[in-house]
Amino acid sequence: MASVLTQPHLKTKNTSTQQRDSSLDLMRFIGLLIIMLAHSQPPAWLFQLRNFGTPLLIVASALTVSKIYKTRQLPIKEFYQKRLIKLTVPSWIFLTLYFSLIYAAFFLFGNAADYPYSLRTVLKSYMYGGGGIDYLWILRVYIFIALFTPFALRLKSSNTPSTLSAYFLFLFFGYLFYELLISLTHLVLPVPLSKSMDANIFTLLAYALLFLYGLRLDEIKKNKILLIAGLSIIPFVGMVIYNFATFDMFYQTQVDKYPPRMYYLSYAFCCLHIVYFLCDKVLVKIIPVRIITWLSANSLWVYLWHIMGIFIADLLLGSTNKELLPSLTKACFILWFGIMLTLLQNYLVNRYLKSSQYLVIRRLATVLS
Repeated sequence: MASVLTQPHLKTKNTSTQQRDSSLDLMRFIGLLIIMLAHSQPPAWLFQLRNFGTPLLIVASALTVSKIYKTRQLPIKEFYQKRLIKLTVPSWIFLTLYFSLIYAAFFLFGNAADYPYSLRTVLKSYMYGGGGIDYLWILRVYIFIALFTPFALRLKSSNTPSTLSAYFLFLFFGYLFYELLISLTHLVLPVPLSKSMDANIFTLLAYALLFLYGLRLDEIKKNKILLIAGLSIIPFVGMVIYNFATFDMFYQTQVDKYPPRMYYLSYAFCCLHIVYFLCDKVLVKIIPVRIITWLSANSLWVYLWHIMGIFIADLLLGSTNKELLPSLTKACFILWFGIMLTLLQNYLVNRYLKSSQYLVIRRLATVLS
């Protein structure tokens, strides 16, 4: 069963190739796990340590796309049709169940008037926009990346004859232009307009540059990966020292996440390279391939069901007050809840829907599995 949030696992009989493919599956799930950890309200230091999940997901997805379409053309119309359906329909089904089940619980066991979601919040959630429930913004990023993928592959192929250094130099100057453009818009445009551009243009542009970088990351020799990680962290360390010297305090990289700027990206770039190295050299040899494949293939539904887990955990466990033990307990609960509900869903789909005599139900089964 192919993942609908990331990319399909690549099946191969070659052991070394299968191991590399599994390392990409593992990278993608680690990215989601890191994002889910933030939803458990961890202490500030732990929140900062894991603040690189989205860049890791983008780069891991780019690596997978590059491998899938390395020797074959991407059928654009078919790709858009399948990819966008797989990204939107499951989440809309989940949201319908989520809002309906919570309303039913309030209606049957409490007071329907206390239902926590307005009609506006519900509608905004289906569009992954601001004002909806939290946690769905990652789907908005993935939809953009899906739309961008054919253009990215074309840009990559058009630069294939050039040296790898020339390709990355092009991306570096593109990033400098991106930073300059943000600074200029903040100086010239009114604050509401510049904030809108930050959220809707520059944030997506940063992830487009990261995606382009990831498309050729596997062409870099593995012994250079840790060197890149070490060089990447230098701007972050420099800005940390400056902030301590000037303001006598440490600012989390979260302050520069929307849109992603150098302070956030420097730290994230370092961490994602370390995870890339560890997945390829260490973790993929420790964790059974079958577990890695299942987690990656079911990543969207684990992520969606963990949202329901957060709602339940908030009711049962209350606030963590950003303390370590309560936040880890909550993180374990929402991950367990996401996995258990996904396993139950898979069982019900395989048991009752896939063998249905009705075509529409069998098609629904493919979306739910």
